Amino acid sequence: MRYMNLENVSFLNADGKSYSVKDFREIPDYNTKTTYYPISEDEVDEIASRKEFFGSGGEWQYYKIIEHNKVKFIENGFSISKLRPLLIPEA
Repeated sequence: MRYMNLENVSFLNADGKSYSVKDFREIPDYNTKTTYYPISEDEVDEIASRKEFFGSGGEWQYYKIIEHNKVKFIENGFSISKLRPLLIPEA
């Protein structure tokens, strides 16, 4: 839903074919609420729904955790088990 309002732009592939794709969305800056040391079994949406973070029904806000830790996620191959600590943003 966050991406529905993004403008469609043309992407020209190396073979010369043009594709319609969504434009980039700016990732906002978040303030850190707390830190969390995940274990290998943790899933980001499950972490988000914990009462000390976003609470019941908060799993849809998992993207805020990913966006707030974007550099760490990329550097660690998108593995949550390697993120120490995981920064949890304010709701």
